[in-house]
Amino acid sequence: PPPQPQAQQGFGAPPAAAAPEKKKSKTGLFIGIGCVLAVILGCLGTGGYLWWKANQAVDEFESDLNEAVQNANEAANEAANTGGGDTAGGGGSCSRIAACCRAYVSAMGASVPASTCDAYNNVAGMQDSMCDQTMAGYRTGLQAMGRDVPSECN
Repeated sequence: PPPQPQAQQGFGAPPAAAAPEKKKSKTGLFIGIGCVLAVILGCLGTGGYLWWKANQAVDEFESDLNEAVQNANEAANEAANTGGGDTAGGGGSCSRIAACCRAYVSAMGASVPASTCDAYNNVAGMQDSMCDQTMAGYRTGLQAMGRDVPSECN
């Protein structure tokens, strides 16, 4: 038999085609985006809940405060109308405080403006205990200065 020719390099059948590239999976991308969205929604939900609770607390505080003010006003009005309690009813120390203040100013030698006493012209609803303390302060001040305490302050 005659010799078979050998295939020379570079000739012959074409080389095998390279395998087509596999498409990369986007599963990781979708999971990452989903996690980020879950965190954002969680933050928004938590912020909304905290805002709602804060508004509830403020509303509750305001209603409690309004109720306390209303109760205090009602109690003050009731005490003023009945003339009971520790309020100035016309004969207590609050009825004498303006005169005591003027006597104090006079005894101090006008180092205090007399207009200071004008605030005591309307003492409706002022508690006698407050007027007693104020007059005691006048007496103490006069005694500390070595001055006589006027009869209006006794």
